[in-house]
Amino acid sequence: MGCAGVEVDSVPTMSLTDGSKSIAPLMSNVAVGKKFRRRGVAEELVREVEAMVQKDWGFDECYLYVEKINVPAIRLYKKLGYRE
Repeated sequence: MGCAGVEVDSVPTMSLTDGSKSIAPLMSNVAVGKKFRRRGVAEELVREVEAMVQKDWGFDECYLYVEKINVPAIRLYKKLGYRE
């Protein structure tokens, strides 16, 4: 049906000009089988990852990686409040 990868990794801070990084959860590889797309599965996966990193790992934020050509994923993440 679907899966999502998440790991704690080094991510750039908000001030990208100084090159500093912090440790935070990084979500990647959110995938949903073709038969299950457009049914809210990806949204549920993202929300479950967010809940896990907050409740189980103690982080307030979750970063994500998505390729610029993946327009449907970018649309979903923006809908869920993620920003570039």
